[in-house]
Amino acid sequence: EAMLSLRSLTVIMLLGAVAVEKPLLAEQPGVAYIFPAGGQRGSTIDFRVGGYYLFAEADFEMLGVGVKGPAQITPLQTTYWFEGPVIPMPASQAKEDYPKDTGGTLSVAYDAPFGFHHWWVSTSTGMTCLLKFIVGDLPEIIEHEIDGDPIPVDVQVPLTINGRIFPREDVDVWQFQAVAGQSYTCEVMSARLGLPLDSRLEIRDPDGQQHAENIDFYGNDSRLRVVANQSGVYQVRIHDIKFGGLQNYVYRLTITDQTLIDHAFPLGGQAGTTIKPELQGQDVP
Repeated sequence: EAMLSLRSLTVIMLLGAVAVEKPLLAEQPGVAYIFPAGGQRGSTIDFRVGGYYLFAEADFEMLGVGVKGPAQITPLQTTYWFEGPVIPMPASQAKEDYPKDTGGTLSVAYDAPFGFHHWWVSTSTGMTCLLKFIVGDLPEIIEHEIDGDPIPVDVQVPLTINGRIFPREDVDVWQFQAVAGQSYTCEVMSARLGLPLDSRLEIRDPDGQQHAENIDFYGNDSRLRVVANQSGVYQVRIHDIKFGGLQNYVYRLTITDQTLIDHAFPLGGQAGTTIKPELQGQDVP
C-alpha cells in the first residue's frame, strides 16, 4: 500500500508539472462582418458586427476621421438565422462558423472622406484584424431579410443597397423603373471588403428576358452597364456564383443612372502645361 501511495503521489506531481508547463490559453476575439458595410454621408446607422468571443462587451474603434462609432459594442438580443436548404454530402462536412451579433450606432459626418474606413474590435484577450467600412454619396437602404423564396423589392435609382446572400442558395431581386435609351450601371462591392461572396449579377427586361449578366469585374465583384431597350420595370438579381450563402455574405449593390467617369486619357501632364483629358464613362458630356 505504501508503494502504491508513493506511485500515486508521483503521478499527481507529474500531472501538476505538465499543467504548469502548458497553461490554458484565452480565446482570441474575431469578427466576420459588419452590416451594413457602409453608409451615406450625413447619416446615422444602427450596425451589427458578427463576432466570436466578444463576451458581454468589446472595445470598438473606427480609425481616421468622419465616421464616429461607440467606444464599446454589446451583444444584440437577436442574431438572425435562416436554416436554408439541406447541404448534400460531402459539402455538409465542411466547417462553418456561426458568429453572434453585437452592435451599436455609427455617425457619418456630412464631410466624411469618401471610400474605405478601417475598424477593429478588441477585448482583454486580444484584438481583431482590420476590416473595411465604406462611405458613399448616394441614398442607401438596408435589406429586410426574410426566409423563403425571393420577393422582388422596388427601389428608386440612384441608390446603394445593403444586403446579404443568406442562407445558402439565396437570390436577392431588386427592381427599378427604367427609361428607354437611358444608361444604368450596377456594381457590387463585397470581395473588395474582404468578404467571401463571389457575386453574379443578372438584369432582366420588362418582358422577363435576360438583358445582361456579369460574374467577375473587380475580382469577384460584379459590374454591369446597360442601356434600357424599352421603358418599364427592370430586375437586378444577385446571388453567389456557387449558390453559397452565410451570415458574412454581405454586399453593397449600387444602381445609378448618374454620370460616372471610368477612364481619363492622358493620365497626367507636365508641370506648367494645360491639357484637355478625354473622358469615358456613363453619361459623360
